[in-house]
Amino acid sequence: MTLSYDEKSLKEYINKSNIAYDETISCIENANKYFKKYKKGKKKIIENTKQISIAEEEYNDLVMKLNMCEYLNDDELYDLMSSLKPSKEIKKKNKKETFPSIKIGNNILYFGKNANQNNELTFKFAKKDWIFFHIKDYHGPHVVLNCPNPDNKTLDIASKIALALSNKTAGDINMAKIDDIKRGENLGQVILKKYTTIAIKNIEQEIYDLMKNN
Repeated sequence: MTLSYDEKSLKEYINKSNIAYDETISCIENANKYFKKYKKGKKKIIENTKQISIAEEEYNDLVMKLNMCEYLNDDELYDLMSSLKPSKEIKKKNKKETFPSIKIGNNILYFGKNANQNNELTFKFAKKDWIFFHIKDYHGPHVVLNCPNPDNKTLDIASKIALALSNKTAGDINMAKIDDIKRGENLGQVILKKYTTIAIKNIEQEIYDLMKNN
């Protein structure tokens, strides 16, 4: 644009910069063509970035569910399959909602298989003084312990199970009372008003054995 009135310098700049230039239209019209291309390209980048983010979320969710399959019984696997397939392809069983569970001593650890179950488990099934576990900044199931004041060993086991169900061997787990949680914008999302973060460096084989045996 700055060289639009200096034809010689403009041609030198175009040749040197290897720019496609239509000599049948003016310099300003050429510049506007590039600007339109830029705006269109920028729109595509923004949209593609959004789609990539959505795809990554879906991928992480499916990986988490795949990892969870190892710890589900036949009915629970059927329910998980039902949530992944279109309703026309599979008939739903008419039965009360149940949640997969793992016994830890005298306590029971429940977890959801999908966003709908996570929502039901945390906001309808669990009592206000139960303990909620979820992996920090990553996809994972809601995990709820039916005990208001568990000992440190139970908390450690529950945290590691929550991490294992998220298909991770190390990471941070956020822990909170159900009463300190509120619903997020999307189904299954939560906002923690008050919580504790537990850092886990590894998961012992005993934890996986406990999950499989239950």
